[in-house]
Amino acid sequence: MEHKVNQRLLQCEEFASPETFPCVIPPVAILDTPYNFVATAMPLWTAPLRRFDTTSALDFLHRHRIVHRDIHHGNIAKNYYMWDAASVEESRQLRYEHKHAGKLAYALFDFDIAMCFPEDTSVKEFRLPSEKAFCGWSIYHSQDVYRGQVDYNPFAFDVACLGHLLASSFMDAIPKIPLLAPLFDKMTTHIIHERFTAREALSFFLNEIQTSLSDELLDEPVMLGSAPICHVGLCWKDLSPEFCTRWSSYRTPPIPWYDRVLDWVVTFQLGWRLVRYIRHTLNI
Repeated sequence: MEHKVNQRLLQCEEFASPETFPCVIPPVAILDTPYNFVATAMPLWTAPLRRFDTTSALDFLHRHRIVHRDIHHGNIAKNYYMWDAASVEESRQLRYEHKHAGKLAYALFDFDIAMCFPEDTSVKEFRLPSEKAFCGWSIYHSQDVYRGQVDYNPFAFDVACLGHLLASSFMDAIPKIPLLAPLFDKMTTHIIHERFTAREALSFFLNEIQTSLSDELLDEPVMLGSAPICHVGLCWKDLSPEFCTRWSSYRTPPIPWYDRVLDWVVTFQLGWRLVRYIRHTLNI
């Protein structure tokens, strides 16, 4: 499947220019061999490309009906290189200079477990057997498949993984940029049919958040830590009642009691097997 993903990426015209580069690291070429394998050449990313973020990367992949299935920090590259023997302070200074020159960029890579589907596949309605989700790093996985579900939407699962990654990384920025709260909630909501698609998440960021950021706000320092994952309501805890009321339609409701019971039951091996057996037998 990785070979099919790389073949599809090679056909994309967006990689031809830094102005349209879609925040995904593509192959340079695929070399056929007379044996049962191919050689894939990957680029050395050294040009100061601009205008990237992981949300636009995921939108690009999903527009081409590619699901990543392994979104985590280890599969996001930065466009600068530092000699391994350099000190932490030297690395931090280089990254600071690179960022404030407007050159720091990020891109998704590593498609060894990615999957691609026909171009007319619906990102809202498509389903795969739930077993397909149990791969890659699970740290940012949503509960879409952890309550014994029969199947799941891999596109929505990708969005939730990225949402959890972003929320855990930028939770401390929410008091200064409150609109991050509705973005994170809509990317990770347990109500899957209400979850943002990658395109909707990118549109919200560009049209609601980016347009509201002043130069003064962007210059303010923020100490970023690491926040817990999947805590419903955590994004909103320090925001004003007026803001929460205005954006209440974007706020994730509490997890229903029966899902909380399932979350407890499946922590036991017997409970997990029983719930999966019942749901798969009854197709619920």
